[in-house]
Amino acid sequence: MPADLIVHNSHQNLTKQLTSHIFAVTWKERAYSYHHTS
Repeated sequence: MPADLIVHNSHQNLTKQLTSHIFAVTWKERAYSYHHTS
């Protein structure tokens, strides 16, 4: 397996993790503000 392909795969995995993390944080903040405003 070429090195650049390994880097690409790990970068893709990192991006996926980061996206799901940001999504989870946004969802938590949204749920929090929703509960505290209503």
